[in-house]
Amino acid sequence: MTYCTPEDVADTMDLPDSNDPNGNDLFSDVSHPSYRQVCRMIVSNENQIDMRTHRSWKENQVKNMLLTINDYWHDINGWRSDYYAEGGSYIQLRRNVRTWDPSKGDKLEIRTRMNQWADISQYINGGDIDAEPTELMDSWSFWFDYPYGKLYLKLRLYQQRYNAARITYRYGSEEPVPAAINRLCCLMTASQIMNMQAFYVRVGGGGDISGVKDGIIRSWQEEAGAIFSSYQRAGVVRGTLR
Repeated sequence: MTYCTPEDVADTMDLPDSNDPNGNDLFSDVSHPSYRQVCRMIVSNENQIDMRTHRSWKENQVKNMLLTINDYWHDINGWRSDYYAEGGSYIQLRRNVRTWDPSKGDKLEIRTRMNQWADISQYINGGDIDAEPTELMDSWSFWFDYPYGKLYLKLRLYQQRYNAARITYRYGSEEPVPAAINRLCCLMTASQIMNMQAFYVRVGGGGDISGVKDGIIRSWQEEAGAIFSSYQRAGVVRGTLR
């Protein structure tokens, strides 16, 4: 769990219940839902938030992703200036790639001739895009535009195009989780819990939320929708020639 905790969700739902004489109506191993169930809800909602906002504030890992490396630019345009100017063959990964670190499982392999895989994880150039192209072509080199998730490669003697590279990498913003995302995850989880029959019988049956449950859930969902709208990005608007 990264975006919120069961304790955050309990605060959102104003638990422990002020009407509970023992004051201990928090999530536990014997509560309904249990602490473990709430944890699972939170993890599921974190994934939904990432999918809907196309962003992530936690560390995720992509394993053994096969990549297509385009032919050299001169094969298409008849000259290499674009290849050099663009810093090598360009491949789009997920945004906010984490700093490359093979000790954390990051790995880049290139398919060479005879259908063999060569591990070039240690050949990262460190983002030295200003280096002379001829120097970079002397050995396998690659670097990242981390925020935009762009991988640049300058390679020799590899099997070009389809399934030419295989990569394991981590992505996700390293900035602190925004307060709005924390609130959004709490609202989504709290709404799910409120709709659970076991919770309703345990807490709402005594009149604590009877008659107002639907209104509470509706207000939470409206607030969650507003937060989603503020984080979802619109596509680029392009005009048409007239």
